[in-house]
Amino acid sequence: MARAGVLFEVSVTGCDAETWINDIPVGRAFGSVGGAVHSCNHVLVHGENTFEVLVNPGSKPSTARSEKRTLPGDGVAVSAHLALCPPGTSPGDPGTTTLFRYDWAAPDGEMEFPHPVATSCALDPPFGPWAWEQAAPLVLDATLRAEVAAYLRSLRQSLSSRSFPAFWAHNEVTHHEVAVAHDLALADRRTAAEGALRERFAEPTFAMEEVDAEALDLRLVARGRLVECLAADWGAAVRTQADGEGRVMRFPLLLGRVDGALRGLR
Repeated sequence: MARAGVLFEVSVTGCDAETWINDIPVGRAFGSVGGAVHSCNHVLVHGENTFEVLVNPGSKPSTARSEKRTLPGDGVAVSAHLALCPPGTSPGDPGTTTLFRYDWAAPDGEMEFPHPVATSCALDPPFGPWAWEQAAPLVLDATLRAEVAAYLRSLRQSLSSRSFPAFWAHNEVTHHEVAVAHDLALADRRTAAEGALRERFAEPTFAMEEVDAEALDLRLVARGRLVECLAADWGAAVRTQADGEGRVMRFPLLLGRVDGALRGLR
């Protein structure tokens, strides 16, 4: 059975937000739906862990923190709840353990956004350290951008050719570490992933979008040790074309340099 998970529940009012754990983006929370719950196990570290809600981030990933603008603060609020949750439960349910809660409300009147709301919590998770913690620091220059684009095209080609083994090989470290984080058998994780992909491969309309290097919106995260591979629409850079029902399968990817080569590390 999967181990208990650390879940970070973020509720937002009057704003949108992006959630970061240990300087790694784990998802967004939209005011239109009230918030989101984020799984944390795979990004937790030993010692102090930082949990941040970036309120009203910029319009695209690369400018999430830097796109400054002045907006009304009236009615803008964030509530965050971190909890240890047995499988099948959510923060606040019976049997869960609250690790912290905090609430933040913007002052009335105009204020500058994006605005970070963060706290830290000391943890001693039963896993890690992770490969990304030892990855070499990166510089987001033209050389790295070209290297990332080549990696993404290779990943896309593995999917376009319907080669599950080639797809899996691109992200073996991620698959292994996520399985460890959630106490899952790696073989079971692989079987489930292969089944889902082969079902999609079998569709007559299956096709992959091209990877357009000019459309990438890369950003360094994890204190410069990972590069997040997104497009300006916040979607994963590697994705399928829409199927007959308009569904798109996306393949999120964080790359880091290990032993001199880029590898999928989350």
